[in-house]
Amino acid sequence: DTAQLRDTHVELDRLVHALPAGRYQRDRGPSQWLLRMLATQTERTTLVPLIDALHRRMRDERVMDFGMQMASAARLASQFPQVG
Repeated sequence: DTAQLRDTHVELDRLVHALPAGRYQRDRGPSQWLLRMLATQTERTTLVPLIDALHRRMRDERVMDFGMQMASAARLASQFPQVG
């Protein structure tokens, strides 16, 4: 489900800018490492529409990848104990 992916960078941004500096950090704001991680996460959100389009196309063509097969098998096993 990609709905959760759309806004993960918002909470991360809030935390990166709100949490106090660590023991070995100077009090100059977030480290470059944290800022790069935040930029990467923000950039990844631009891929969500592409992932949604791929999932729609796979659904329309009734095909599954390995992860979808495993998720489907797990749902089936949890709904029907005699299968699992």
